[in-house]
Amino acid sequence: MGKLQQDRSSLFLDQSVRDSPCRVRLTGKDSLFSLSRWSGSVSLSFGTEGDYRGKTYVRGNEILLKPQETPKTHHVFRRLDGDRFEYDVVLLREPETNVVSIDLSVPDGLEFFRQPSKEAARRKGIRCAPDVLDSYAVYWKERNGRFKTGKFCHIYRPRIRDARGREVWGRLDITGRLMTVTIPEEWLADAAYPVVVDPVIGTQTRGALNTIDWYGEGDPQPFYLELEMGLSKFTAVSAIAGLCTSYIYSYMDGDCNGQAVLFSDSSNFPGTRISRDEAIVDLDRTTAGWVSSTFSLSRAIATGETFWYGYNAKISINTYYDVAGTFRKMWTENYTDVPQTFSDYGDVWNVIMSAYFTYTSSVNYTRTCTGNAGVTDSASRRAGVARVTSASVGAELAINRCVGIKRVGSGSVSVDEIKQTVFSYFRTLTDFLDVQRISGIVQRLIRFCVTEAQPQGETVRRIGFSRFVESFFLLIERMLPRMILKKDELVIVSRITREIEIRSTLV
Repeated sequence: MGKLQQDRSSLFLDQSVRDSPCRVRLTGKDSLFSLSRWSGSVSLSFGTEGDYRGKTYVRGNEILLKPQETPKTHHVFRRLDGDRFEYDVVLLREPETNVVSIDLSVPDGLEFFRQPSKEAARRKGIRCAPDVLDSYAVYWKERNGRFKTGKFCHIYRPRIRDARGREVWGRLDITGRLMTVTIPEEWLADAAYPVVVDPVIGTQTRGALNTIDWYGEGDPQPFYLELEMGLSKFTAVSAIAGLCTSYIYSYMDGDCNGQAVLFSDSSNFPGTRISRDEAIVDLDRTTAGWVSSTFSLSRAIATGETFWYGYNAKISINTYYDVAGTFRKMWTENYTDVPQTFSDYGDVWNVIMSAYFTYTSSVNYTRTCTGNAGVTDSASRRAGVARVTSASVGAELAINRCVGIKRVGSGSVSVDEIKQTVFSYFRTLTDFLDVQRISGIVQRLIRFCVTEAQPQGETVRRIGFSRFVESFFLLIERMLPRMILKKDELVIVSRITREIEIRSTLV
C-alpha cells in the first residue's frame, strides 16, 4: 500500500490506479479535501467554506488536522486500501448539535443516487453490506468512452464510535451543496468523548450491490441475467462509430457468458438493434475483474442521441450494480442470434450494471488557408475538395494552384481537408565586373540572376536566368607610342676640338 505523497499544493493519494485513477487531495488551500478524476476534468470538493487552517501531523498513511477555528473538532484522513479511504470527524467534547455538516463544491452534471434503506432493501430482496444501505453512489452525467461506467465515487454510510467502544450507524444525507451526518441523539447523550464519525469514501468504478430479487418473490439472488437481455438507457456525449470494445465486471465461475449489444431508442423504450458482430465472451472468473469483448455498429450514433446498451446472456451473467438509471429486460432464450427489435415492454428497474464500452468518435475535420504572393501568370490544378495557393516572385509570373485532398479512413471516419501552402521565395542577384588589360582593354560584365521558389511541401520550382555580356575593345594603336599623335625631339650634341653643333629632328 503506497504512502501519502506531497507536492507544492498539498498532500495527496492516488487511488484506483489500475481501474480509473482518482486523485484525493488532502488539506489543500481551497478545501478540506477533494477528489478529481478523468485527468482532472471532474472534481468534487469537501469543506470549501470553512476555515481549516491549523497544525497538520502526518503519520504514515494517516493525517491529523487540528484547525484553529474549531479547537473542539479534529479531522483525520486515513488510507484503507487502493480503492477506499476514511475521513474521520473527531468530536473532542459534546457538540452543540447532533448533526455534523460539511459543505460541498459540486460541478454541474455530478449526480448523487441514494442507495436503498434497510427497509427498502428488505422489500426488494437486496442483500448488501450494512455500510451500503443509505449510502450514495456518485455518477457523472457522461458515461462510456473515457468516462467508463461514469461512477465518480461512493460515499458509504458512516459508522460512529465513542471512547468506550460503543458503535452506532449515522444517517447520511446529501442535499444540494451540503452533506450531513446525523448522530442518534439518545446515543450521543450517553457517549464518552472523543467521538469519531468516520464515513468511508470508495473510488472503485464498479457498483456496490450484487444481490437482487427481480420480481419480489422473497428469494434474492446474486445479480444475474439468465437467457435474457438487459439494457440501460444512455445519451451519446459525442458521435460514436466503428468498432467498440465492451467491458463488464465479472466475479463468478460457473457457465457464465454473454455478448454486449446496443439498441436505438423508441419513445423511451429500446427500439431496433444497431450493434453487429457481437462477440460472445466467456465470463467465468476465479478472480474478479473486467472482461472485454467487441461489437461493431451498423450506423454512426449522433451526439446527443439516446440509445440502450447492455448485455445478452447466452447462458448467464453475474455482475455488480448500483440503484440508479433506467433498466429493461427481454427474454432471448428462443433466439439463436441477437433479436433485431426489442419486444418485451415489461417491468423497469433503477439499475446501472457495472459495464461500459469504448469507441471511436466520428468527427469531420475542415481546415482552410488562403494567401497571396502577388503573381500574374497562372496555372491551376483541382482534385477532390480544395487546396488553394497563390504566390509571386516579383517577376511577371504567377502560380494559382488548386489541389484538393479528400481522405477517407477506416471505420466510416471521413476527413475532409482544405489546405493552402504558403511559399517562401529566395532571389539571389550576383554581379561580377572584371576588367583586364592585355595589350588592349577587355571589359567583362557578368550578371548572374537566380530565382528560387521552394515551398514547404513537395513541389519545388526553380527559375534561373544567366546573362553574360562581354565587350572587347581593341586599341587602334598596336604600339602605344605610335597610337598617340605626338612629336618627340632627339638632340645629339658632340664636341671634339671645337664647337660643332648638329641638329636633327625626327618626325
